[in-house]
Amino acid sequence: MLASIEVRGFRNLNAQTWTPASGHHLLLGSNGAGKTSLLEAIYLLATTRSFRTAQLADCCQRGASAFELDGVAKRERRTELTLRWQRGTGTARERRVDGNQTSLAAHLEVLPILAWTTVDSELLTGPPAIRRRLLDRGIVARKPATITLLARYRQALSAKKKLLTDGVSPRSVQLATWNELLARESVALVRARHDYAAELSTALAAAIDSCDLDLPPLEIAYRPSLEKALDGVTAATRQLTEMATRECAGQRALVGPHRDDLKVSWQGRTVRRMASAGERKVLGLLLLAAQVRVLAGAGRAPVVMIDDADAELDRQRLGRVWAAFASVGQLFASSNRPDVWREIGFAQRWQIDAGAIARETA
Repeated sequence: MLASIEVRGFRNLNAQTWTPASGHHLLLGSNGAGKTSLLEAIYLLATTRSFRTAQLADCCQRGASAFELDGVAKRERRTELTLRWQRGTGTARERRVDGNQTSLAAHLEVLPILAWTTVDSELLTGPPAIRRRLLDRGIVARKPATITLLARYRQALSAKKKLLTDGVSPRSVQLATWNELLARESVALVRARHDYAAELSTALAAAIDSCDLDLPPLEIAYRPSLEKALDGVTAATRQLTEMATRECAGQRALVGPHRDDLKVSWQGRTVRRMASAGERKVLGLLLLAAQVRVLAGAGRAPVVMIDDADAELDRQRLGRVWAAFASVGQLFASSNRPDVWREIGFAQRWQIDAGAIARETA
């Protein structure tokens, strides 16, 4: 769990230290008050990445050139986390665990975290890249060392793409070499995604059962682009080799984990064609609850964050879907509609106003 976070120079938040306890926390405030910024700061501290921007310079307060986040996580032991970003330095992003610079995988080990944000609202209707991100966040949260596998695959894919755009021959030794490397990395990545998707499917059924919701049967299925990857390196290499002529002609990589998808369907029909906005929000939150169950089962029970949690949901539906998160040890939800949460219990409610966090009193 997150025991404390100190923010300085971050977005529209005042310089302050926040010390949430375990349990569920509701962050209330008007639009622009700083609710999402607080959740972003927690996520950034835990993962070194923002869920709002790829440019961490955007996270600096207006006119500032740096920000710093310090926190304390408690699992088996107390661990200090630090993330600093400063414009114009050789290494703009600095991360530390207990005061020591460390690898990204070691940093990710400290505070498992899952988040639902406005970006995830397109999970069921948007492009496959959003669903691939769900799979990859899941496999990394489950086993942080997997981040190195993703990095190796992306590096090999980048090298192959350069060859293809340079006009390489389908029979090139260089292309064959990169295809062999990509086959090895693809097999490991596809298997990790496949296993995680299978666990997610089982956990999703359990999450749905925990809620009193009238939903049609929901199915998720992993669809690897490099289908032969599940048959091993030799079969995957053969499939890549068979695609070489088409890839060279099109000057792009046509098969591989970078083109995978996760299909979500109701009785054989895609959710995007059937579900209303409210139903898509419910299904997205249930997928989040399923991810929580998978990580908890792996001994990596996560902190959960849900931004704008009640958007698209009426009070009754919100209360029912919230049952899926009953066992979460620490959860942060943001809202600007306090009335819809009246019947849902929280360990603590907080008011955020002009970047300041204050405990709400009855």
